[in-house]
Amino acid sequence: FIGLDHIIDEIIDSITPWFLFPEVQLRPLVINLWGMTGTGKTALVKRFSELLSYDKAFLHIDSGEFGSNSDIWLKSMLSDDLVHYHEKEVIICLDEFQFARTIDENGNEIEKDKLRIVWELIDSGKFYYNASPNQYTIKKLAKLLDLMSECLNKEIEINQGKIVENFPLFSEMFKGFSLYYYADNNKKQKKNYFISNEFISTIYELVEEEYTTRLQLIDKIKTFSFQELYQFVHEAMTREGALKLMDLSKSLIFIIGNLDEAYYMSSVINPDISANDFHKETLKITISDVKTALQNRFRNEQVARLGNSHIVYPSFDEKNYLKFIEMKLNIVRDFIKDKFAYVIEFHQSVIDIVYQEGVFPTQGVRPVLTTIGNLIESYASKLLTDLIEEELTPQKIEWKYEGEKYVIKAYVKNKLVFDKKYSVNLKVNSLRKSKNDDTQSHIAVHEAGHAIIAALATHILPELIVTQTVDNRSAGFCQIRRPEGLFTKKLTRQEIMIALGGFLAEKMIFGEDQTSTGVSEDIVRASNLANEAIKNYGMGYEPIKISVKDADYNDQFFYSDEHGQQAFYFFKEAEREAIKILENNQLLLLKMAEYLTVNSRMDRKTIEKFCKKYSQELWVQKEGFIEPDQYYSFKQIIQEKIARLE
Repeated sequence: FIGLDHIIDEIIDSITPWFLFPEVQLRPLVINLWGMTGTGKTALVKRFSELLSYDKAFLHIDSGEFGSNSDIWLKSMLSDDLVHYHEKEVIICLDEFQFARTIDENGNEIEKDKLRIVWELIDSGKFYYNASPNQYTIKKLAKLLDLMSECLNKEIEINQGKIVENFPLFSEMFKGFSLYYYADNNKKQKKNYFISNEFISTIYELVEEEYTTRLQLIDKIKTFSFQELYQFVHEAMTREGALKLMDLSKSLIFIIGNLDEAYYMSSVINPDISANDFHKETLKITISDVKTALQNRFRNEQVARLGNSHIVYPSFDEKNYLKFIEMKLNIVRDFIKDKFAYVIEFHQSVIDIVYQEGVFPTQGVRPVLTTIGNLIESYASKLLTDLIEEELTPQKIEWKYEGEKYVIKAYVKNKLVFDKKYSVNLKVNSLRKSKNDDTQSHIAVHEAGHAIIAALATHILPELIVTQTVDNRSAGFCQIRRPEGLFTKKLTRQEIMIALGGFLAEKMIFGEDQTSTGVSEDIVRASNLANEAIKNYGMGYEPIKISVKDADYNDQFFYSDEHGQQAFYFFKEAEREAIKILENNQLLLLKMAEYLTVNSRMDRKTIEKFCKKYSQELWVQKEGFIEPDQYYSFKQIIQEKIARLE
């Protein structure tokens, strides 16, 4: 496992007490693993169980298979597979747990009564299951007990056998339920359900040795509280051997899932985004972010049951991807060496093209594995076929990538015996080729405008500029590095400048009539920032909250034309500063645009090289650029003011 050392250490620390002293555990140990697809969550849990010799006491459940009969299915699976592990240690993996959601996208509760066993398992590890699976009535009674247990949590109460507290909730929970063979899904229960003929006749079959008549049973039930009634039904069933307790309280439960709400960037599938920057963003995800994301899918009480052991998987950075690719190529190399005695040396250029073709930072390693199959294993088969047909047994094979072709040379005692080129069919990297046309030239000016404003206003170099991207939805982009943490008035103004940079650059170089529709999102962002600064962030003349006039917001100050003018002036101030930077650095803008027309990408080092060569800002040569964490100097300001006052 690559890039997961800290994850493995954290899991080891979490499970050590369970592994060494399971007998003192009173409820399951729950460990939550959250991350995007293809980061090795499930594979790691399976490997852990193997290394701990728990592979035979390991149960993997795909939560995506939870359906209308999940309760019966899950109880059957758990009782059948784990019956020998009653009160013993077992590892349970609830995978793809995001599909077990109990709240929909609109915040409404989803009817998931039949997943109650999942939460019982997570909470206490104990549940009752039907020991006689062929008896229909027993199954119904088991369901009845589940519903009654839920009623206890909802503070539903009875008096004289009738519901007297929270009846609407009881009615909704028991809607469509029946102890008879033929159920009516629309059936609504009455307040006297627990002294109804359906309930009494069914329960009477279990207790007829104690009660002479049904009326005698009814009289007894009328004396019960809801808790006592539940206990009465429960004892009747267990006494008859209808139900058995499954105690998995000593189990280790792994909850595994993908949380798009926490990994907000997971919807971006553009392979041109930086794996390193994406990795840094995922490192910022905290347990608070995870719990907030879980609240979008589960009720608060359920989020609480998941506990606090939440382990967050980061995405792979470039180093990890390259190491992963190298490891997989070594597997191919070793296989060929064992089977054919050929020793292949993969050049770094091969690793690089697999990275460029296969890495989609938000999708993990799975696309890389597919790419290795297409770009390496299939061509290895062609190579082996050619070597066998030519009856060659080379001692060393060099495999390089040059000019969209594999250049493969084979040697026997350092003598070249095989030299062949294979054309490589690239599906992703070919889309990155520069078109060097007018459209790309226009995009180049736009993105260079963003980059120059970002670099010269904040003194922080952008990470990357792309003018020909794989993603058809994006003409190009400039990947900006921003200061960590706070969003001050100064930075807000600079963000407006950066947002306007593309439009202002187009206007300056091509003229107002040649600006493009691609500036719309930038203008919306700049306008929103200016309005938010004045109306929400107190960055105008008065540090107050501004809203449109409405009686429901009587504790806020109401919007007037004056506040709109303040936002407009804030916007125009940022625009003037951006124009000044671009006018002073027009040669830099044109030189970067020229480069980005011929080349589809410009990395940070190249951006810095161009800025130092063509920028007219004196500080670029004297002081140079800073890192994002050097942007603020609040600690220094405090110390300077203390020294001055002392």
